Amino acid sequence: MADLVPKAGSYRILLVEDDPQLQEIFRTIIRSLGLHVSVDTSYDVELAEILLSNRPDDLRYDLVISDINLPGRSGLDLVTLCKSRIPQIVMSSMPEAEYLAALKGTGVQPPPFLQKPFSPARMLELISKLGGFENSAKSAA
Repeated sequence: MADLVPKAGSYRILLVEDDPQLQEIFRTIIRSLGLHVSVDTSYDVELAEILLSNRPDDLRYDLVISDINLPGRSGLDLVTLCKSRIPQIVMSSMPEAEYLAALKGTGVQPPPFLQKPFSPARMLELISKLGGFENSAKSAA
C-alpha cells in the first residue's frame, strides 16, 4: 500500500476512546495504512474539550475521531461541540440508525459513522475523504 501524506504538511488527529487497547489498535492501524499523521488520545469528553480549546494554529486538530460510549458525557456531546468547525468521524458498536436518531433534532449534520468492529480499509476511506491526503509518490514528483 502506498503511503499517504497530508497535502498541507502536518496533520493532527484527536482520538477520543476510553479503551487503551483500542487506542493502541487505532495507532497500529494508522501506521499500517501508511498515513503520516500525529495522533493524540483522550479517554473522555472533558479532556477532549481541553485539548480542543485555545490551541495555536500550528497545533490545531484536523480531525476528531470519537467513540460514542464514553465515561461521563457521551461522544455525541463532542459532535455538537465541534459541529462543522472540525471534521469528525464517530465510531460505536451501536447501529447507525440509532446514532442518527440520537442526533435528530440537534441541528447538527451527522459526521460519518464507523461501526465497530470496522475494517482498516473503511477507516482509511473515511480519513482520506475528510483529510486531504495524496499518495507520497505523487508529492515527490
